[in-house]
Amino acid sequence: MPHQPLLAVIVPVYKVEDYLRPCVDSILSQSYPHLRVILVDDGSPDGCGAICDAYAAQDSRVVVVHKENGGQSTARNRGLDLAKDCDYITFVDSDDSIEPGIYEAAVTYLEEHREVGIVGYGINEIRAGEKVYCGEKVGRLFSREEALKEVAQGFSFKLGPSVWSKVFRVEVIGDIRFREGYVYEDNSFVLEVLNRIDAYYLLPQAGYNYVLHREGSTTAQFDVRMSYLFDNIEDLQRRHA
Repeated sequence: MPHQPLLAVIVPVYKVEDYLRPCVDSILSQSYPHLRVILVDDGSPDGCGAICDAYAAQDSRVVVVHKENGGQSTARNRGLDLAKDCDYITFVDSDDSIEPGIYEAAVTYLEEHREVGIVGYGINEIRAGEKVYCGEKVGRLFSREEALKEVAQGFSFKLGPSVWSKVFRVEVIGDIRFREGYVYEDNSFVLEVLNRIDAYYLLPQAGYNYVLHREGSTTAQFDVRMSYLFDNIEDLQRRHA
């Protein structure tokens, strides 16, 4: 039997009882079946832990970790430790969901283009129940330098600094981990990984459904995220100068 690439989907779980089932269902129903869905219960005080255990009992692809609350970075890092033997890694926030077929599209491209270290895809912002597509209309290949420049120019849905809109080769992540205790830890992680790749491909389709929970908070969060992004870019430049 030919090798079937294994994709690890790391999902930190904390106080998302109302959203967790739709999230996990969207992952398990993907057309690409070769998944290891790692649900990391970060000490959630509600019923999330029991929901995770129920999924593990129903589907052998689901792995559950229960840990003391330590924040999203610690949960993601625990997931990375359980994904070292996988071929690809992606992340999902437990109050969001995945578009059908996106993992098959991403893995297929990565299998056919060994020079590409990351495949990204557009997102649907869910605003008052409606989807607003943020992404490209045609596929685009970025070199390492182009990818880093795109991110450095600011928050972009082309190559945004979030981990949940990307599928990574496990070898480009290697020993990189999320910086625990930091805000918007995605930024530093993505920049570190981008610095290791040869090429990045952006699929011309939405793959991730991002739910905006708080009306009117987008601008404030954008400004804060931009501040942390630029701090992380400066830190990366110092360490790799």
